[in-house]
Amino acid sequence: VWDPAAVQFIKDAIRKGHSKPCDNMNGAAAAGVDKLCHAFEANDLENYINSIGKKYLYELCFSFGDEVINSANVMQGGPAFTENAFEVTGNHDEAGAHCIRRFVNFFVSQIPPNTLFPFPLHSCPSPLLETAY
Repeated sequence: VWDPAAVQFIKDAIRKGHSKPCDNMNGAAAAGVDKLCHAFEANDLENYINSIGKKYLYELCFSFGDEVINSANVMQGGPAFTENAFEVTGNHDEAGAHCIRRFVNFFVSQIPPNTLFPFPLHSCPSPLLETAY
């Protein structure tokens, strides 16, 4: 989804120990990702999370093995981050799959019983059953 140059810029910065790659705007400009860095700053999650406090249920799913998103930022975000952190394993793609699956499982668990199919599937009239699949 992202430009390969941007992903490489982030990976290189993390590999060099920079928890916030866009803090080096000269490097970002040289890599051609300065506009992306400005967008990151404008949409910083830390300010939003700290503003909502405990008003909403949320979870920050992350992996220490993620080579694109620096998990150190989750640990440095303060109690609002660490109290709601959920660690998974794997690289960026694997962690993303674990986190998305966790979200889907949570979302589906919130749907009241019998609202997706208000009747048992075996009792469906045949034309309805045929169109449902």
